[in-house]
Amino acid sequence: MAESLASAAMFVIFVAAWLGISIALGRRGQPWLLRQLLAMGLAFGLAMAFVAVLLWLGVIGDPA
Repeated sequence: MAESLASAAMFVIFVAAWLGISIALGRRGQPWLLRQLLAMGLAFGLAMAFVAVLLWLGVIGDPA
């Protein structure tokens, strides 16, 4: 159950960060493709950091 909730939360974080970063970069006049690539990379990093914290806290995964 915790793994499925973590997956859903990771997806929400990824999409929200991607949209937020993309909109913020768009207001600064960045080209569309560069804006999307930067936003996707940063959003993916944030989502993976979230999963890393959950693994470190032992919320998901096998206990060490």
